Amino acid sequence: MLELGKTGRKLINMDHGLSRIFGPVPSRRLGLSLGVDLIPHKTCSFDCVYCQIGRTTDKRIDPESFYSSEKIISEAKKYIPCSKAQTITLAGSGEPTLSKDLEEILRAIKEISHIPVALLTNGSLFWKPEIREASLIADIILPTFSAAREETFRRLHRPHPQLTLKKVIEGLQRLRDEYHGQIFLELMLVKGVNDDDQEIEALGRKIQELAPDKVQINTVVRPPSEPGTGPVSPHRLEEVKNFLGPRAEVVVATQEDRVASKPSREVILLEMIRRRPLSAQDIQKVTGESLDHVNSLLTDLIAKGLIEEQIHNGASYYKVK
Repeated sequence: MLELGKTGRKLINMDHGLSRIFGPVPSRRLGLSLGVDLIPHKTCSFDCVYCQIGRTTDKRIDPESFYSSEKIISEAKKYIPCSKAQTITLAGSGEPTLSKDLEEILRAIKEISHIPVALLTNGSLFWKPEIREASLIADIILPTFSAAREETFRRLHRPHPQLTLKKVIEGLQRLRDEYHGQIFLELMLVKGVNDDDQEIEALGRKIQELAPDKVQINTVVRPPSEPGTGPVSPHRLEEVKNFLGPRAEVVVATQEDRVASKPSREVILLEMIRRRPLSAQDIQKVTGESLDHVNSLLTDLIAKGLIEEQIHNGASYYKVK
């Protein structure tokens, strides 16, 4: 046993999948979040067993310009001012630090709005100076750090062959030295993989060295890429939180309700679900529609062959086919 340790009115993306701005969507870590997606689907340096958007199809560590930064900035100027989002999050379909345009887009967003800008990242590439420099512009950086032993790191994240845990940790340490904003470290716990006392104690030592402002403890909620990947119990989450101390918190689903505009409901729903699997309750919270109406829309999309239902831990989630 471990011992105690020291909305906006409008949903964006009406362009049938062409827009790189999406949401607002409920985030367990950032409240109601407007997303900016810089990366093609499943382009990442990891292939995590728990990933909610499927297996990595393009595993890489070298940044590239994937989409027109001019177009993304133009969309940001159009949509961000009318958004009631609590945060603007660079996240989405892949690892955002793989975009060569990260710094340019971050600077542009900061000029458009005073809404805090968050960078949601797997934290694997901060050993690259150019990626650290680009990331410093964000108000909040949310890197994942979920393994303190190389064997666990490889089992959990299935990283690019050139990545090692040592390299990742060195990058995170350099980020902490250079970055003056807030770092919210995500600890993703997977049952039977990184939730035993030995791993948690090792994680605790490394987390203390990394000195994040918060440690946000998470577990598998949505359907994972690897079947059989399961959540840890609420009791275990609380044990780990208590062990890690006052900076640690267990993140829970947001209870925010927001109202969506009436037009293009199917387009909006498809875009939301394309980014990640959602439950009917998730959609209801964002759109403000009745649960019965949301279920009716979902039934129509299933009948059209556009989405499918997936059961995970007894709950229904919907994903694009």
